[in-house]
Amino acid sequence: GNRTELVFERFSSFADDHVYCQRVTVRPLNHSLPVAIGSGVELRTKTMGQIVTKTLSRAVSGDTVSARILSGEKYGFTAEVVARSRVTAGGKAVNGKPEDGKIPLIRFETPGGDGEVVLEKIVHVVTARDGDGACAAQIDGATYEGEYARHIAAYAPLFEVANVEIEGKDELDGALRFASYHSLISVCRNDSVHGVAAKGLTGEHYHQFVWWDSEVYQMPFFLYTNPSAAKNTLLYRYRTLSAAKKIAAEKGLAGARFAFCSSVTGEECVWSFCVQPFLQDHIVSDVMLAVFRYLDATDDGDFLRRYGLELLSECALYWLSRVTKTERGYEILHVTGTDEHHAEVDNDAYTNYCVSYALRRFSALAAGGKAERFGFTKEREQELAAVAEGIFLPVGEYGYIPQFDGYFSLADRMDQSENLSGLQMRYSGSYADSQIIKQPDVMLLYSYVDVGMDRSRYQENFDYYEKMCEMSSSLSYAPHAVCAAHLGRTRSFLEYLEKTVTIDLANLHGGVEEGVHSGCEAGGYLAVLYGAFGARFSAAEVSFDPRYLPGIKSVRQRFYYKNALILSEIRGKLFTIQKLKGDAVSVGYGGKTYLLTDSLTFELT
Repeated sequence: GNRTELVFERFSSFADDHVYCQRVTVRPLNHSLPVAIGSGVELRTKTMGQIVTKTLSRAVSGDTVSARILSGEKYGFTAEVVARSRVTAGGKAVNGKPEDGKIPLIRFETPGGDGEVVLEKIVHVVTARDGDGACAAQIDGATYEGEYARHIAAYAPLFEVANVEIEGKDELDGALRFASYHSLISVCRNDSVHGVAAKGLTGEHYHQFVWWDSEVYQMPFFLYTNPSAAKNTLLYRYRTLSAAKKIAAEKGLAGARFAFCSSVTGEECVWSFCVQPFLQDHIVSDVMLAVFRYLDATDDGDFLRRYGLELLSECALYWLSRVTKTERGYEILHVTGTDEHHAEVDNDAYTNYCVSYALRRFSALAAGGKAERFGFTKEREQELAAVAEGIFLPVGEYGYIPQFDGYFSLADRMDQSENLSGLQMRYSGSYADSQIIKQPDVMLLYSYVDVGMDRSRYQENFDYYEKMCEMSSSLSYAPHAVCAAHLGRTRSFLEYLEKTVTIDLANLHGGVEEGVHSGCEAGGYLAVLYGAFGARFSAAEVSFDPRYLPGIKSVRQRFYYKNALILSEIRGKLFTIQKLKGDAVSVGYGGKTYLLTDSLTFELT
């Protein structure tokens, strides 16, 4: 039979967020049949099964299709699309015929026998927030190769920083690149209209909503690879601060309570039948920790003055009104932690420890009237200091940290005799009556958020909670990888790292057709940074506790800290850190502090 090879290429430009390009090559392998191509703009596209756009106007002329659309009756965003298509056959231009049918398009036909047929399509999109400017003239002189060169010139330097290089495990090396690529393309690099969605830009599941994943799992990836993009994720929270204050007021509380699940307006978008998200107040301290993490790594005083101090103040006011004073101190009652299998608990460990750390840091920052314009009078400062120091921090016998009040009294296994699904078990109480957890809660405190935990019982807590973690959330693997590395369990580290970066390549959790697991993908880079290199960041220095990794020749990773771009490398039993550009910075290793002006090399013990 007749054989034809089709090659599809496409990219969204990093040089210009408004430009999208596609090239389709048609290669007849054993025939000379005519080739017909239709290229236009599909205006009936559905989102989650619904048509959410309304066409206001459209036109087809020459080689160009244009349309003006309204996106969503509630928000009323307008957008303008201009698509220019050009076809060559055997290197010669083919004239197209405009068709204004159900799909406005340009139709190209070749008589056959011309060899390779190539379609090059350049699309320019602007929305109401961009202002005027969508017109055919903006892409009239553009070429696919020219736009691709511009794109690579902008993209390559960003990916070079985000790329983790593993020598000795080719599949792991490739999977890490895949993970970093999908992380890199998931953020608004040039504005803060939207935060980082749980599925990035790869699928419709979760409706492109922003969750707490953004601050804890995704923002740090950008902080160390593209700090300006990390700043935009925090500016998104600042843009939605009024909505967060409204949510707090509706709960009868002060300050700001960010929506657990939000979009461009910051309003709560979570499904009304879900109980847990309305109790997951840790989103507030997650935002606070992200702000402090950003300030520690960048020294961005302008951000603090213009946005950060107000963000922190409103979050702190929320917690001052949210805590309950008891004989044990200030308790946080009726919450859901990161583990949604236990919907309503008291004194969730992750929540309490994070709130304590965040309030203590803010108390020091706000002292002396620095936040008085946001409601922190001298009396309120004293209240803040008292609450910050008095938050109840659960610690059980022998240093084991209970995930919440009464956790250790629950069954250490789950009765599945009824053969119920996970959702049914949650509602029937099977999960709630057991210690089985969906994802890390206590262990996040040691690995990802690093709130100054006493590490003398790190191993005991990890051994316990690792067995209890069901890992039904994709957000489980990377924190476990970090913990394993910290404890010197390099084999476990590599196993968890592999699961982190292959979760979508191997479809480990299913549903990859609905979009990648963005928080998990970002964990590839962070697991290497926090785990293999043992990096811990503070306002004073970045310290390292790197691990020798048997079977791996070398690991190389770049990251930004302060105004410096740093390259860290483990090669065998040698650890090297090198300043590639920027100012000298303080680094810690082996209990000592060094000034990194060029490079330092140490032998791993």
